[in-house]
Amino acid sequence: MPIIGIDYDKCSSCGTCITTCPRVLFKDEEGDKISYGDPKSVCIRCGHCIARCPEDAVLFEEMGESVAFEGINNPEEIIAFEEMYKFLQAHRSIRRYKKQKVPNEVLQKIFNAMQCAPTGRNMRSESFAVISDKEQLKELSNAIKEALTNDKAWGWLYGERFENLAKEFEIPVYFDAPHLIIVYSQLST
Repeated sequence: MPIIGIDYDKCSSCGTCITTCPRVLFKDEEGDKISYGDPKSVCIRCGHCIARCPEDAVLFEEMGESVAFEGINNPEEIIAFEEMYKFLQAHRSIRRYKKQKVPNEVLQKIFNAMQCAPTGRNMRSESFAVISDKEQLKELSNAIKEALTNDKAWGWLYGERFENLAKEFEIPVYFDAPHLIIVYSQLST
């Protein structure tokens, strides 16, 4: 269990942990004393209680990178809202990929960054599969192209779209990208 309790020497009983915890594991049962309990092990390790506690009173262990942001106390100090907004406004998905493959070290860095992306349950249980073999990419592209082209609802759109893409790309569904990254997780998580 990552959250192991509350440091009552620090806790001011402000209730921030109570309102923050998505699993309702903090309770104000004793009037001025907050308690923590997770008998069914449902804590999702989101770290919200730790991050929001103004007194740093939540005791935890083995939370890993979900809590520790090396050298960063305030994420807004890294990039201001205005700069992030401009960056997001300027983003375009142009789908023009280089032919050469991305080195494994760079792919690993990308996966590490993707592990920090928010998810619906904050479980960080995603796994990644990479397809880099050109023949496998072609085979998968052809299967998807066939399924979408033959679909009664969307075939009219995709048939012409893929005809146009095939004039420019050898692997039209993936715009000749050298890799396909599939992100997946278990249904139970």
